[in-house]
Amino acid sequence: MRMRLFVLASLLAAGALVACRDAYKEGLHERERAAVQQFMRSRAKEVWEVDGVFYGPVQLGDSLVLADGDTISLQYTLYALSGSSPTPLATNILADAKQHKLPVADSTDTVWTYIVGQSSAMRGFDRGLRLFAQRNGTGWLGIPSRLAYGESMVGVVKPNTPVGCFVRVLATSGKVVQ
Repeated sequence: MRMRLFVLASLLAAGALVACRDAYKEGLHERERAAVQQFMRSRAKEVWEVDGVFYGPVQLGDSLVLADGDTISLQYTLYALSGSSPTPLATNILADAKQHKLPVADSTDTVWTYIVGQSSAMRGFDRGLRLFAQRNGTGWLGIPSRLAYGESMVGVVKPNTPVGCFVRVLATSGKVVQ
């Protein structure tokens, strides 16, 4: 009889833990979403959300259709969206590097060549570029943690931290849509 009560109590406790975890994760997703929306709305007039990634155009360019293997030459500045203000993480734009006191390898702006579907960047970055990249365009991407670094600590980025990224697309091998 005691064993049955113990098993029943264990099952009830496990169910309660799962329910608490699910409620915590749902609350976490809502807080992240609010942080990403606030970040994006402070930087772009319009903000769209598609497939969990946010986009705010700054300067529209030529619309693109990107496929795995297409290359994109771009400049970027990446921010962690935790705490009261965004934390700059990395950039290849010299002015941003100087402003945020980030290390730079060169005294001029550099270009990163990104290979769609093959680069080791976060899933949300790849998804955002596929959805929103525009040749000669600039914009902001807002990426929730589940599509960024997830539950892992990466450098100074704490687990479950959404990120924001300014992107300037300079050139691409992708198809331009007329």
